[in-house]
Amino acid sequence: IYQGAPSYIARKLADGVPTNEALKQWRELVTPLLTVFRRHRAKTVLIESNSALQAPEDFHFACKDNFEIDAGATPTQYSDQSLGIFEILASQLLIENPETEELSSELDVSALRFARKPQSLGRKALHELNTLNERINGLEKTLAQSTQNVEQLERTGEENNLLRTQLYRVQSE
Repeated sequence: IYQGAPSYIARKLADGVPTNEALKQWRELVTPLLTVFRRHRAKTVLIESNSALQAPEDFHFACKDNFEIDAGATPTQYSDQSLGIFEILASQLLIENPETEELSSELDVSALRFARKPQSLGRKALHELNTLNERINGLEKTLAQSTQNVEQLERTGEENNLLRTQLYRVQSE
């Protein structure tokens, strides 16, 4: 599991680490990781930490399906704290540093992509379908009540017109 260059470098810059030092630190962290990955590609899986945090269910499914391990508790919320100008600066630094950008690209291309199993997609789709059906039922009830209200208003309007006509007749007499 590794932290992608943009988020790592942005965090370091926000902490006051000089740009060249932040780039160097990230390269020093991931170079041995990539060396191991290249040598043992068939036995190694790379996971970018932010993607695992952003899709915890997918991460858990991948751990269970690929490694038969339980990844532990699923975070209920992922806090992607924006680093604003530091993220922009980190992206620009990557563009200006081909060596670091190349390492970042290789890691990103090699990292495991999370995809839910078809049955979990089916469960999610079924849940969404049930939610939509409940909303439709609620809307149908609201429509039926609105229709009754319109009919009542029409009857009341007709009664008012009849009473108005009778009132004009009484006033005319």
